Amino acid sequence: MKKYILLIFILFTLTGCYSYKELNTIAITSAIEVDKQNDEFILRIQVMNPQDLKEGNSKSEAPFLIYEGKDKTIMNAAHKTETVSSRLPYLYHMQILLLKENVLYNDLDKILDFLIRDQNIRNDFYIIIEKNNNDLISLTTPIVSISANAIKETLITNSKYYSTTLLVEFKELISNYLNPNIELVLPSIEIIDNTNEDNEISNTEKTSDFAKYKLSTLGIFKQNKFIGYLTEEESVAYNFISGKINNYILQYQCNNDKYIALDIVSNKTSIELDNKKIISIDDDSRFDDYSDYKLDIIPPLSNKKKQNFLNPEFIEKPENIKEQKSDGKFTEQDFVKKCSILICFGGEDPCGLSLPVSKTFKNIFPNSNITTIFSKTDKTSTIENLKKSDVTIIPGIKKLKNELYK
Repeated sequence: MKKYILLIFILFTLTGCYSYKELNTIAITSAIEVDKQNDEFILRIQVMNPQDLKEGNSKSEAPFLIYEGKDKTIMNAAHKTETVSSRLPYLYHMQILLLKENVLYNDLDKILDFLIRDQNIRNDFYIIIEKNNNDLISLTTPIVSISANAIKETLITNSKYYSTTLLVEFKELISNYLNPNIELVLPSIEIIDNTNEDNEISNTEKTSDFAKYKLSTLGIFKQNKFIGYLTEEESVAYNFISGKINNYILQYQCNNDKYIALDIVSNKTSIELDNKKIISIDDDSRFDDYSDYKLDIIPPLSNKKKQNFLNPEFIEKPENIKEQKSDGKFTEQDFVKKCSILICFGGEDPCGLSLPVSKTFKNIFPNSNITTIFSKTDKTSTIENLKKSDVTIIPGIKKLKNELYK
């Protein structure tokens, strides 16, 4: 009896793989490319061709296939790739994610949200920017037939022996994206020596003059929005600062025809402020809270932060100051009837406030004499309308504070 009870108990512990998938029902995806055109997401997946991987296969077939889906949302675009593939795309073995420049300005959050919700995806694939709208995902490569694997190996090799690029895994990208104190930096890649055969098998049958990819410089972001690329020297400098230099050859010119080369095996960088004060000048960013002093000449209307440095003596007073009236009385009616108003926002007027403020003052005080200092030459229509409203517009005045006394 005890034997039967033991057997029944063992049966409950013998569970199978509840989410298993047969290999002949899935399409192993090696890379994904995301683009956006005409307000539609374009999702292209690179799927390994199992027929080409078979031993003894006499047919010359492409090592991978490209399936494409297009829709207003990235999730629907992904589902549409399933309508053109005989097998279900399987993302667990994905090696790289290629991001076109078009999606880096306003849609990076949507892409990350889509990928992080997929349970059949790992978080150790690499992220890379695809420059110049190249068709990189379709590029056939020699030596390593699956181009996604070739690009991954090139990234790893470059980070070990040249240090002009950067390795960024998906998990690191998510962590940096959610951290308000870190700006994103991603590697980039482009196709060089492009030919009409870059997506054909014949591209791998040449010894030279074939289309190939090249790792480019680092792409940088500000507040998770793409803003451009660093130069090669700046990319190396970034890796120096980040302590990610490995086996880099630093070349220095001693004389006109003599150079010295230093092989830097590794580096370690530490940043110390040495108890220095940080001052934020004319800024309104998320980093203001980390500064010791904030100097803001013209705070934006949306700014709700209090400046922790306020001193009227910071601005030099005029040398000559008119005396006030003996009675000290000055009513609003006197202001409207008798006063002239001079509107000035500095010589540069960086916010372009002179003209709209002049218009507002003229509406409030229609009988007053309003003069505005405006040195720019654009906005001619606004200037003409103000002149019709009896607003005097004059160019900048040197030593304005002292001239007012006259």
